[in-house]
Amino acid sequence: MLNYDTNLKLKDLYLNNQSPNENIRDEFLLANYIGLFIFITFLNRNYNTLNDLEEGTEEYELAKLRIYGSYFFIIGQLIVIYYLYNTSTFSDSPI
Repeated sequence: MLNYDTNLKLKDLYLNNQSPNENIRDEFLLANYIGLFIFITFLNRNYNTLNDLEEGTEEYELAKLRIYGSYFFIIGQLIVIYYLYNTSTFSDSPI
């Protein structure tokens, strides 16, 4: 069913002389912005958890590790968004 819907979208785009790459890139950017918002929410939650814990405990060290992981996810998401804005077509390879 999903493949049928995708085929109809592509057929409609080609009939209206629009580039499917632009439409697909816009949808992918929206998904990445939603993911970025979720990762920022996780970072905020992990930071609040870190502030509630006593320094020097094992739970505190694990909370710090979760914050570092959240930073890496946010940086990765920003790199993907930057790449999507700077490509001429969606099918370009970053390498």
